[in-house]
Order: sequence, then structure tokens, then C-alpha cells
Amino acid sequence: MSMAIRRRRAGIGYYGWSMSGSLRPDCPIKDNHPLTKEAIVEWFAEEPAPYEPANLVAQSVEKGHGRIVTRRIETTTALNECLDWPGLSQAFKLTHRVVNTATGEIGEEACFGITSLSPDRAVPDTLLSFIQQHWTIENRLHWVKDVTLDEDRCQLRKGYTHQLMALFRNLALSILRFNELDNVASTLRTFAAQPDKALALITTPIGER
Repeated sequence: MSMAIRRRRAGIGYYGWSMSGSLRPDCPIKDNHPLTKEAIVEWFAEEPAPYEPANLVAQSVEKGHGRIVTRRIETTTALNECLDWPGLSQAFKLTHRVVNTATGEIGEEACFGITSLSPDRAVPDTLLSFIQQHWTIENRLHWVKDVTLDEDRCQLRKGYTHQLMALFRNLALSILRFNELDNVASTLRTFAAQPDKALALITTPIGER
């Protein structure tokens, strides 16, 4: 699953972001960059940060579905010169805290990462918004593929069959989205009961629908 969170261990995730132009997690901070991970974690472990410039902070709070979700981001440019990452403009720590209003149970995790967006292009509020939007898109896509299209239970492994099925799933989702059929589960049930409608969707020219 190609999601923003590339590594999690004991509630800590390590992100790599390159958001100049598009939002893609294509600079993952893995174990072959231990000094990068250690430097970022150590910097944000201090309250307040030990050196100048001071960290910038933003926070959002959402209430609903029996939960209070608080997201807090801290950013810094202080590590730009000492970390060996081309194009690095900021490092950040994102804390995600969830309170179950019924039970009082609290869950919290901290995630660390880097971005090529400078503070002039992405203040903490903007960066936090970018990350939340990315999560929304990724979660929406993978929930549909994993649950609605049952991709997780697919047993095809011979040759290129699993890659072909992934291609067909993506194609089917693209067709449904293009036709503004956003309730994928309901649409699939309709097409299963009335396959002629599915056939018409892919064979009728757009202007004649």
C-alpha cells in the first residue's frame, strides 16, 4: 500500500515529503538514513527547541463521531544545513491525538518528516492542511480498493495476474469517478444485478448518455 506513512514503530512514523508541484511521499526516511531520523527526533524532543530559530506551530481540532481529534504540527528550518537532503526546506513533527468522548480513552502518535516547501510557500497551517488532504485522498482510495473491491483478499500471484487485476480495479474506479458515481459499493451492486447498465456505461459515447 503506497501511503504517506512508510514506517511506524511504537507509535512513531517517519515521513518523507516532496511537495513542490505535487503532493507525493517520494523521499521516505528509512533505516539507511539513521542520522536524519535521529537529528529530527532529537530536535523536536526538546521543549522548547534548543537553538534558534524557534519552531513554528499550528494546530487543528475536529469533533465528531464520538471523538475529539487534535493535530499539531511543529516545523523548523534549523536542520536544513546539517541534513544531507537535496532541496530540503523544512523538517516537521506531527502529533495526532484522539480522545474517545464516551470512554475517555486517549491515543497519541508522533510522526516526523521533511518537505521541499519553504516556510514562505507553506507556513505550518498550510503544511498541516496539505498533509490532512493527502491522508483523505489516500484513505479514500485505499479503503475502496481494500474493502469495497476486496483487494486485500485477492489470491492471484501467478505471473502478472495480480498486477493486471490491480490495473483493472484502477480502471474501473477511474470510470466510476469520471461519471460521478462516487458511491462505489452501491454502484457495483446495481451493476451486478443489472449488467446491461455496466455495459452501457463503457460502450455508450459520453455525449449520448
